[in-house]
Amino acid sequence: MRRHLLVVLILASFVGVSASSFGQEEAKADLEAQVQALVQEVATLRGELEESSVRIDEMVGYLKQNQKAAEELSSALAASEAAGFTFGINPKSRQILLTGWRKQLSTMQKGVPGAAAEEATAKQTRGSIRQPKRW
Repeated sequence: MRRHLLVVLILASFVGVSASSFGQEEAKADLEAQVQALVQEVATLRGELEESSVRIDEMVGYLKQNQKAAEELSSALAASEAAGFTFGINPKSRQILLTGWRKQLSTMQKGVPGAAAEEATAKQTRGSIRQPKRW
C-alpha cells in the first residue's frame, strides 16, 4: 500500500509540475501577444501624433500670417485716415467703419498660439544685445 501511495504521489507531483510548466508557457505566450498588440498600438499612436503635430504647426503658421495681415491692415487704416479718408460725404459712417475694423484687427492680433513664446524669446534676444545710449 505504501508503495502504491508513493507511486501515486510521485505521479501526481510530476503531473502538477508538468501542468504548471504548461500553464507558464501559455501565460508567456499570452503576454507576448499582449506586448505585440501594445507595440502596434503605440506605433499607430505615434503616427497620429506626428500628423497632429504637423497640422498644429500649419494652423499656428496660418494664425501668425493672419496676425501679420491684421497688423498691416491696421497700419493701412491709420495711413488712410491720416490721408483724409474720414472726410467726405458722410465722415461719421467712415469713422464707424474704421472703428469696427480696428476692433476686429485688435482681436485678430491677440492670443495667437505660440506668439507669446516667440515674443519672450525676442525680448531675451533684444535684452542680450547692448543698445547704445542715446543722448
